[in-house]
Amino acid sequence: GGDRLGRSLISVSPPQRAPVVLRFGADEETRNRLDRVVAAERECCPFLDLTVREEMTLELTIDGPDDAAPVIAGLVDAIRGSVAA
Repeated sequence: GGDRLGRSLISVSPPQRAPVVLRFGADEETRNRLDRVVAAERECCPFLDLTVREEMTLELTIDGPDDAAPVIAGLVDAIRGSVAA
């Protein structure tokens, strides 16, 4: 929604094939937003496997069964689209 995760987005692996990896600039606000996204997606889409790792950047990995590809693509689009939010 109103979160501007997209502004921190550095790169996205090709979303045609899971797992998809999104890399973000590492800061506390972005980490909090990612944690909220992960929590929300775990409620609505328990078949997805979302992991956040923090190294030099924040890395969100989204995995799931083959038939989850449209859901994953939609989530990636929503995060990318949050630039304009």
